[in-house]
Amino acid sequence: MRTFAVLLFITLTVIIMSPSNLTFAGEKGPEFGKVTDAEWQLSFPPKYPEANAIIVFDRCSLMVGPPSEGSGIEIRRHVRMKILRPAGAEEIGEVEIPYRDGDRLKDVKAQTIRPDGTVTKVEGKDFFEKTVEDWKVRTFSFPAADSGCIVEYTYRNFNNRYYYLKPWDFQTDIYTLESRFALTLYPGFTYSSSYSNVPVTKRDPVVTESVAPGDIFTTLKCFVWRMENLPPLVDEPYGGVEADYQSSLNYQLVSYKYPKSGYIEKYIEGWEDLGEKQDKFLRDYYSNGKVKPLLEPLIAGITDPLEKTRRIYQYVTANYAAKADPVGYWLSHDNLNQMLKEGYGTPEEKNLMLVHMLREAGIQSWPVEISTRDHKRFNPEVFQIQQFNHVICYAQLDDSSGIYMDATTKYCPFGMLPPNSLVEGGFLIDGKKSQLVRVFYTDRRTYRLDETYADRQSWRGALFHHVQYDRLSGIQFWTVE
Repeated sequence: MRTFAVLLFITLTVIIMSPSNLTFAGEKGPEFGKVTDAEWQLSFPPKYPEANAIIVFDRCSLMVGPPSEGSGIEIRRHVRMKILRPAGAEEIGEVEIPYRDGDRLKDVKAQTIRPDGTVTKVEGKDFFEKTVEDWKVRTFSFPAADSGCIVEYTYRNFNNRYYYLKPWDFQTDIYTLESRFALTLYPGFTYSSSYSNVPVTKRDPVVTESVAPGDIFTTLKCFVWRMENLPPLVDEPYGGVEADYQSSLNYQLVSYKYPKSGYIEKYIEGWEDLGEKQDKFLRDYYSNGKVKPLLEPLIAGITDPLEKTRRIYQYVTANYAAKADPVGYWLSHDNLNQMLKEGYGTPEEKNLMLVHMLREAGIQSWPVEISTRDHKRFNPEVFQIQQFNHVICYAQLDDSSGIYMDATTKYCPFGMLPPNSLVEGGFLIDGKKSQLVRVFYTDRRTYRLDETYADRQSWRGALFHHVQYDRLSGIQFWTVE
């Protein structure tokens, strides 16, 4: 059973500051290139002697400055690793630094330091860029990396994405000696924090205060989370999604209070708030879908809601191909009419079409956003749509019964969900009535059990009883020969 952490609210008072003073007060970590004797002497972790490489430290500092001053957000990260065996260089492999279009990625540096002190830097021509829609990734590999070497990289990212701060993962696929995350806030911000697989003793951050450089009237607060000796995430048989076992920190912007006016701008108040925004977006997508001509021959003369639902489900699954969007978006068309014309859509578009057709047929239905079984479980304490990666359909047949459906494939029988959609819960989109819901389903057995009994009266006069037991109906069929 999964346990979700209680939210920790961080609220600060407001004093205005100068954007030129946006710096990390009191935050001073290891210098780039300055390797200590203790780090050179590091060897195989006692609790994980099979390690080929270790992360000496992974330190990230995130500064949130007032939007009214145009300061924005600054992220500083410094990662240092040591290669213990030749295979460790391969495990570290290619480093990726993701950022979004519009971010300012600066001071990206990387280097390999050999035991004799020789330094081989990653030159500009050795950095490569990948672009996928509005996401970019800067990649590189460490040169001359071998057993005994220390490799490290650092960078800064400036952006204005106050609403969505990327979660901090304490664990990676390499043994980590120290993982440290520091959140420094200027006055006025309220953020919520929640945890996944973090021990209770590590959930309370160390809180410090400092005066902003150049502004003695502005007090900054810094919240620091630190974990040590973290084993790597290992892909094990039947282990499920690795991210479900990963130790991580999530945080969400709740509000900001402007210093001069005192006005409090609320960014998100709960799931209902998110659902209202999602509902408007989705209704705009399928509101003009011309499905009535398709419905007439399908449900003519049918009054039973269950049979109507079955006919519509079978039509959508059989007549429209499912093609995933190449960049991972839920929608590959601007509206439902484009999908109807082209005859294909993403799995999510097919389920939105199912929702729309059911509504047009007079059956109450809603889209339900879920995180599939091959994706990390969603955390209800974190109000972020980014947690979900798929949409299914829920139809209310009468006051006491309903059914979940996923029209992705025609090979999934009506009344069942495909294996990847068999999850605990999801987010039902219904405007201001949007809510988290349980995803219920019937574990239907589709096999038949046959048993044969022989009653020996004599070799020539034996009676054979052949029993067929239908698991769906519960009826036994007996045959005597």
